[in-house]
Amino acid sequence: MKKIFFLLFLLPNLLFAQDLTYARYIIDTLASPAFHGRGYSFSADSLAADFLAKELKKNRIKPIETDYYQTFKINSNVFQGNMFVAFDKNELVAGQDYIVDSKMNSVNGSFKVFTIDKKIAFNEKKVKKIFDGDLSEAFILIDTVGTKGVLNDYYLKLVYYGYYNVAGIITVSDNLTYVPSQVNGGRSHIILKRDALPEKIKKIKVDIDAVLKTDYVTRNVIGYIRGQVDSFLLITAHYDHLGTMGTNVFFPGAHDNASGCAMVMSLAKYFGDIRSIPHYNLVFVFFSGEEIGLVGSKFFTENPPFELSKIRFVLNLDMMGSGDEGVRIVNSTIFTDEYELMLDINREYELLPQIKKRGAAKNSDHYYFYENGVPSFFVYSLGDYKEYHNIYDTRENIPLPGFSGMYMLFRVFMQKLHTI
Repeated sequence: MKKIFFLLFLLPNLLFAQDLTYARYIIDTLASPAFHGRGYSFSADSLAADFLAKELKKNRIKPIETDYYQTFKINSNVFQGNMFVAFDKNELVAGQDYIVDSKMNSVNGSFKVFTIDKKIAFNEKKVKKIFDGDLSEAFILIDTVGTKGVLNDYYLKLVYYGYYNVAGIITVSDNLTYVPSQVNGGRSHIILKRDALPEKIKKIKVDIDAVLKTDYVTRNVIGYIRGQVDSFLLITAHYDHLGTMGTNVFFPGAHDNASGCAMVMSLAKYFGDIRSIPHYNLVFVFFSGEEIGLVGSKFFTENPPFELSKIRFVLNLDMMGSGDEGVRIVNSTIFTDEYELMLDINREYELLPQIKKRGAAKNSDHYYFYENGVPSFFVYSLGDYKEYHNIYDTRENIPLPGFSGMYMLFRVFMQKLHTI
């Protein structure tokens, strides 16, 4: 009897361990160098889409139409060629020492550098002399720290409004976080990590290739399990990330959002394995185009494979790599019955430290469903892991402390949603 009890006690933990092993496999694959940051350089989005479609098929999840793909077009400014920056004779490392403005054009050449920081910011004559000179063959490095606002006007005119005819701009930041762009045409702009800022810079040498891909074909990936009623429960995550910065540097995106893909695929695997008919039609969606403006989910809502009015709920999962401090749910102040169900499940199974509320926000792929009247949650994990939109969000660094608890929370939620 004691042996049977011990095995029953161990069973949930064994299941969690299996789920975590599979989740690690999904994350390790999507965040690997072979997938180039899942952007639009080197057809990386297609590599990721094909991998996810194959996993859906292996997990007995059927395509909702003739295949697993919903195609659409985007524009994306990509950096898949040369990426060279050097101050005087010291070459910098992309992603570690600097990033580039995602909107910028290609640039190649050697340029003078004029530095404006707290050492000269209060000398109005010196600052005016720099800006009154010929800057067409020069980069301006502007560091507003310690200048008490005296450079704010110059900074705005230089960086945001483009009033000055300069070859390029260098700004300084404590953290390097990258956001991709759908447009090309911005002036050369390098964002420098403060740790990499030398005391003196005379020249900058740059060789950066930027390519605007227009009408680039990318794909949402969609799988389906038929339910008992003609109503749909969508479990979604975006698989795209930031792509590359040159040929050697990429943004792995383990937390954002290989971890969300791992969660959705783990849930798909469970429901595909048990082979019992769920109450709702279950649709597992992996969106492309999230990072450049929620493009994939917007396209889905404008071209749905079934009527949006038939969707009972959307559970959108993004950044599932943490969780030691629980989760936060966007739209939980609006859809209170579903939020209370989450709380009840969490209390019953003692899964997560907390489930925090948040109101409506346009910050992930749930948004256009919500705007079209579809009840939806966006859930993201809370905790110590802070790597975000940088080169350090790697498969080696991601901890997954709350993954098993979140997995159980979502799984039971999917099974109990029809009871409320």
